[in-house]
Amino acid sequence: MKQRTFRRFFASLATMFSLVVLATSASESAHASGWMYPQAYWTVNSSNLHVWGKGYVRDYACGLKDCADGSNHYVQAGRLSGAYKSNATRASSAMKFTGAALSVSVSASGASAGFSSYNDACQHGWWDGSAYWVSVDFGTAVICKSSTWGWVSTMHTSVTGASRFGSSWSVRSADAYKQVGA
Repeated sequence: MKQRTFRRFFASLATMFSLVVLATSASESAHASGWMYPQAYWTVNSSNLHVWGKGYVRDYACGLKDCADGSNHYVQAGRLSGAYKSNATRASSAMKFTGAALSVSVSASGASAGFSSYNDACQHGWWDGSAYWVSVDFGTAVICKSSTWGWVSTMHTSVTGASRFGSSWSVRSADAYKQVGA
């Protein structure tokens, strides 16, 4: 009797181990990564303006959780051409995750860059540039991290550019996203 119970126990243990290995490999193959390039073009006072950015998302398993990182962030805004020059230019940006029961935080490298996390996003206020151009490049640094016992669905990279002509600002925003999970 003891030998049969012993065999059943090891058979159950082997079956559970096999299921965990299969679930882990299936889960890892479902994870996706990719680039986002939000951009907007507009014209004010015969000046052609634009805001452009990029971000990279990497979705991966971290233990039993689903995790995703936002990195390689770059944003630029300004006047491309035109007769009238702006007298100030600025840009801001955010990285946002969607999914179930998310925990979002600024990474150590992002914290020193002035990003803050709120709900499901890491965001930065305005960067001020020259009269007609601003650009900010974080290289390959991870800015924003997300983890959940549920799943991460998408990551959005959004950028906002603003140019001032006289006393009024002309502002445009753009958003791009990458689907990474369910």
